Amino acid sequence: MGRFDAVASLVESASYPSLATTYDAAGDLWIAYAKDVTSGTRATYARFLDYPAAGWASAETIDSLSGTVFTDPSIGIDRNNNPHVLYVSASGRQLYYNARSGGVWGARQAVGTFADNPTVMVRTPNDATYGGAVGGLYWKTSAQETYFFVPEFPTLLVPAAFSILLMFVWRRRAGRYDASRTEKGHVRLVGSGRPEVSTAGGSDPTLR
Repeated sequence: MGRFDAVASLVESASYPSLATTYDAAGDLWIAYAKDVTSGTRATYARFLDYPAAGWASAETIDSLSGTVFTDPSIGIDRNNNPHVLYVSASGRQLYYNARSGGVWGARQAVGTFADNPTVMVRTPNDATYGGAVGGLYWKTSAQETYFFVPEFPTLLVPAAFSILLMFVWRRRAGRYDASRTEKGHVRLVGSGRPEVSTAGGSDPTLR
């Protein structure tokens, strides 16, 4: 029988925890999850596993706000082993982005409302030439479309037919564009098909 570790207790049952591995040789782990603080407050947390040297570190608070229910965390790790998280406030389904650098979690960044099923992804290859941070997908219920969030690039409105060309140009030109604007910091992919191409209805972007 395989070994298992108890990471956290009394976590929320409405969504799943998220796991990502580091880029070093040890392949250490970060796990993000949501847990009730009080009856009206639910926070997002992360735990780091330094295996086998130090084991599980203490839980760290990604974000907590009195009277706010945070849920659906998705975690990813960049080439510098800094974790990045997308998560949702249940009120208005407000999507937030946060990252940890220098051992400290930063301030939440509002991404968009009516958001669901966020998924963080690290661009490949994750290098300065291609952009040093991460991107993410989420499902926008009001528009019935999948959106692509890129923290360090301008906001773009991109038809699905040009999405492959866009990714190529991002790699070549580091994201310098002049295009129609939507919400700050993310790209709207309009078309049909599965989320990895983009969707205009009928699917959500969960890639688990």
